[in-house]
Amino acid sequence: MKKTAVFAAAALFLFIAAALPSPAAGPSLAPLNPAFLRDRALPRGGGAELRGSVFFAGERRPAGKRPSPLNLDHLRARGETVRHLAARTFREDAPFPARFDLREQGKLSPVRDQDPYGTCWTFAALAALESSLLPGEPRDFSEWHLAYWAYRENPEGFPPFTLDEEVALFDQGGDDWKAVAVLSRGTGPVNETDLPYGGPLPAEKPRLPRQKLLTSALYMPYPAVEIWRDGYPHLAAEEVKHALMTRGAVSIGMMADFDEDTWNEDTGAFFYSGPRGANHAVNIVGWDDYFPKERFAAQPSGDGAWIVRNSWGTSFGEDGYFYMSYEDTSLDSGIVYLSSPAGEYGIIHQYDPLGWVRSVSPLETPAAGSPAWMANIFTAEENQALKAVSFYVPDYGTEYEITVAILSGATPADRESVPLRGQRGVLEKPGYHTVVLGTPVYLPRGTRFSAEVKVTAPAYEFPLPVEVPVAGYSDGASAAPGQSFYSADGVTWTDLTGVVPGGNFCLKALGAGEESGGCTTGAPSLSAVLLLVPFGLMLLRRGRKQKTSVF
Repeated sequence: MKKTAVFAAAALFLFIAAALPSPAAGPSLAPLNPAFLRDRALPRGGGAELRGSVFFAGERRPAGKRPSPLNLDHLRARGETVRHLAARTFREDAPFPARFDLREQGKLSPVRDQDPYGTCWTFAALAALESSLLPGEPRDFSEWHLAYWAYRENPEGFPPFTLDEEVALFDQGGDDWKAVAVLSRGTGPVNETDLPYGGPLPAEKPRLPRQKLLTSALYMPYPAVEIWRDGYPHLAAEEVKHALMTRGAVSIGMMADFDEDTWNEDTGAFFYSGPRGANHAVNIVGWDDYFPKERFAAQPSGDGAWIVRNSWGTSFGEDGYFYMSYEDTSLDSGIVYLSSPAGEYGIIHQYDPLGWVRSVSPLETPAAGSPAWMANIFTAEENQALKAVSFYVPDYGTEYEITVAILSGATPADRESVPLRGQRGVLEKPGYHTVVLGTPVYLPRGTRFSAEVKVTAPAYEFPLPVEVPVAGYSDGASAAPGQSFYSADGVTWTDLTGVVPGGNFCLKALGAGEESGGCTTGAPSLSAVLLLVPFGLMLLRRGRKQKTSVF
């Protein structure tokens, strides 16, 4: 009898334990970028001040590319990556030309000079953004502004990236993901004429008008020869070529110690075949499949070169440009920058001013292809129309499903209404994306709402992007309970800060207020009245609890 009671009690305990969610289950963080860990371990003092430098003809030249903690090594020539690339059709009816040059397309702004600072990453990022707007919209954005506000708390209260106190502000360095974080949060870009390079510090002009809002940053695969296998080199090169022909210049990293072994001054040709990683940011602006291998200082195995734009002024190379062998082993990942008019999204709801730092899975044992949900809860501080949602994805062919819910409680599960449910799609490229809502959501001032995204990365175990404190990079990242939530099933939600201290999801909600035309002001038009009729009827039926309407 006693044994029966013991077994019954044990069975009851196991049943109850199985029914309860395990507090230790998930989430799991992706490992840090090994290149970042190596860079962080560099000696301070004598070694630190050279981080923003390379050597050219025996002289110190400014560079400044430094790696992010974000680990995207899974995108390096994995079989699944190759499969996704191979599935893409670029120009089957018209193969890529043997030579292509954005200079001949009117798609490049004039060559700039970053001297004497390690700000190459800002020059490469903004040159790519400017290129995407040409030939129809010539622009010159301020690198000074971008480099400064990355490392200083700005008037909006955004925290700065971690500053190395032993290195000058404009020699801190950075990479594309740092530029993407700053530009996508709405800090610039501003006009060069308003804040010229080397001029007054941006703090003296803290409220310059933003000219664009970064809405997409598309990842380009690593073309480096050390990972060229299983057909990857051809496919990676085609990804870059396709981007050049359809978007514009690509920001990319390289190892830029120009010496007699790597650089042919007479032909303006560069080829590095060693093990070192990228330390300088430049722009790929074209290619020449038949550029002779004999023109390089050290001869690669075959012909062909990228046409590259530098930021060392027009006295370098061929009026500021040079050729880099397809077989260069230091080429880092690239980014294509795309933007929208500054006034299109006048309201940015966000908790990730330092951007994508790591990736996370809601599962204790992550599995590629497993769906994951992330949600951020915001409050509308003015009447507005929610028009788009922005987030990062870590894989090719990532599926997403967007939901916007009006909340009556503290978590995404406490839904009062769901004005937008299950807007689905597939994002072909990794990177930062803005998805326009099929139907804008009207949010009266004071409305609490959640922006939720279900993400399925077909070949990666950590599908959700997070901003999180990482020593030496994003120490200033912070989060509060009740902001970001994750789920493994879309039903049960867990506060991210309880398990990832200081962590917030990189998920923005973009809107337009009354001044930018998102809502009506003053005497409403007939169309506005008709649009708001459903909202009024819902108020009559449900009292003052109803917070939103779709129009």
